Amino acid sequence: MTTEEYIRQAQVYLNQGKLTEAIEFCHQAIELQPFSPLAYITLGEILEASADPTAARDAFVRALEISPQFFLAHAYLGQLYSEYLWLDEAVFHYRQALDLKPDWPEVNYNLGNVFHKQGNLLGAIDCYRKAIALKPNYLLAFYNLAVVLDQNNQLEAAINT
Repeated sequence: MTTEEYIRQAQVYLNQGKLTEAIEFCHQAIELQPFSPLAYITLGEILEASADPTAARDAFVRALEISPQFFLAHAYLGQLYSEYLWLDEAVFHYRQALDLKPDWPEVNYNLGNVFHKQGNLLGAIDCYRKAIALKPNYLLAFYNLAVVLDQNNQLEAAINT
C-alpha cells in the first residue's frame, strides 16, 4: 500500500469508530513516509477521538514542524484548543489558518465562537460576518451573529440578521 492508501484506510477506520485500527494504519503511513503532514493530521484526529488531547496536539504540532504553512494543522490545533478552553492558543492557531487560507468560512465561524467565549463580542461579530460573506447560507453563523448582536445591545441589527 502507498502512504495515501494507508491514510485513507485510517480515515475509514476513524469514521467507523475503530480507533485502534486507525492508529495502526496511520503509523504504517508514517513508517513509509515520516515527513507526511497529512499522516500526522490524521493521527491527531484519531488521537483526539480517542480522548487523548495531548497526543493529538503533539501530532498536529509535528505536522506543522514538517510543513509550517499547512493551514489544516493550524485549524485542527485551533479546534482542539477551543474544545479544551485554551482560548488564547485557539485564537492564535485560527488566525494562522486564516492568514494562510482567508476564504475558509468554517474557521472564521470557529474563531467567532472563541471570541464569543472570551467576551470579545466585536471580534465575534466580525468573524461571523466574514463567514456569512464567504458562505451566504451559513445558518449557524447567522444564528450566532444574531445572538452576539443582541448581547452587544444591537437588537435592531440582530432582528435584521
